[in-house]
Amino acid sequence: MKITLKKAIILTSLGLGLIGLSGLFLTKPIYREIKEWRARQLSDKARQIFEEDELSAEAWESARAAYNLAPQVTEVVRTVARIYSKADPYKALPFWEELITLSDRYSPRA
Repeated sequence: MKITLKKAIILTSLGLGLIGLSGLFLTKPIYREIKEWRARQLSDKARQIFEEDELSAEAWESARAAYNLAPQVTEVVRTVARIYSKADPYKALPFWEELITLSDRYSPRA
């Protein structure tokens, strides 16, 4: 079976098109996973710093950055709520409520 130049170009174009389409569908989930991973790192850092020094601005900045990256991650919301609970309990309430909502949304129902 002989493949002509025209068939080779068509097959190559189709192959590259399929690769491009799969890349489009995979880009967003991969980007979201990277953001959530980084948010968890920042959340852990904020928690560790806050345990050592409750008045540390670095802990606040790390927690705020983590929340801005991934406000849907329960670990991040929990860290922000704990930090606010120590400093200003009134500001912590919306974060605790959000944490309950997130927990209800992702917990399996029996």
